[in-house]
Amino acid sequence: MAEPSDVIVSARIDHLIATLSNLAALWAGAYGDDDLQAAYAHEYHAAVAELFELGWDERLTLECELPRQLMPEIYLQRHPDFDHDVFVPRNASAHP
Repeated sequence: MAEPSDVIVSARIDHLIATLSNLAALWAGAYGDDDLQAAYAHEYHAAVAELFELGWDERLTLECELPRQLMPEIYLQRHPDFDHDVFVPRNASAHP
């Protein structure tokens, strides 16, 4: 049986991973607004740092990732095969 603290940590990890997915989607949706994208990327980095502090060290799914140049350096060091380099928004033609 899992210890209560293990259950709490597991729930927090699940929450943080869902947060990363949401932040990645918000970042993509803010295409063209550099300040908003920077704010989402900052929150994203904080969430990844907390995941690693909790002992998590897995590969994120595509929907939870930002482009390589925005991913936290610690994540790239732990996952050198990360290859999500290019972000092309669906509505790119709508933006100059």
